[in-house]
Amino acid sequence: MKTFQDLYDEITKDDGLKRAFVEALRTGKEMEFLREQGVDGTKEEIEEFLAEKAAEENPLELSVEKLKLVAGGTESILTQTVQCPDTNECSNTCIRDCC
Repeated sequence: MKTFQDLYDEITKDDGLKRAFVEALRTGKEMEFLREQGVDGTKEEIEEFLAEKAAEENPLELSVEKLKLVAGGTESILTQTVQCPDTNECSNTCIRDCC
């Protein structure tokens, strides 16, 4: 049996396999894809594995604006305005990435 890591390594090297995996995820057939590739596991395990890989490859970064809001920064989060998700209006510096 292959591990998730074994299959992941294969997918990163083979564009056809990568496309097949993306299609399986898109259509909700990821478990069938895993079985076809000789990987045993649960949907929760593959989701956890993929989340860990995404976190490794794309570590969270704070923008300069968000860094100003952390302890020791120069601005208070209380003075910031959050963009309204209903109207998409924002009159001041937002603390969300939706602007």
